[in-house]
Amino acid sequence: MGHCMLDRMETIARLRRGLDAAGVSAPIQVFGALDPLSSALYCLAGAEIFDGLTWLRFAYKDGQCVYSHNYGVVRVGLDLDDDFVRATVFSDNYSRLRDLQLCLRNFVIEGDFAKLDPQVVPHVDFLRRALDSLRTKLGGDI
Repeated sequence: MGHCMLDRMETIARLRRGLDAAGVSAPIQVFGALDPLSSALYCLAGAEIFDGLTWLRFAYKDGQCVYSHNYGVVRVGLDLDDDFVRATVFSDNYSRLRDLQLCLRNFVIEGDFAKLDPQVVPHVDFLRRALDSLRTKLGGDI
């Protein structure tokens, strides 16, 4: 889809434009983008479904992926069983993804960056700049 995030966002935006222009009401699914930052960036570009295994491999903290064992020991302690830590990470990740889903849905409906709760999407200013960069690259609105 491209050699950098902005290229991939452009590809998605152009695909979304083409589908919309052809009257095709089909969602764009991105596999390998189920982390908070990538999902938000691809959503800005026009993707609607996000899929991947990062939620099983990493922990989500402050809108980024971190090594799950490090997150786990800070979150639940040094002396708890790895299986308990893993279950906690999965549960926390699931909760964060649900919050992200609701937040992004509100953003898409309203088109207002104020709908992006900084507790859920901590990179709001970065996302605003990313969307501006995408618009510049596309030569106008998305």
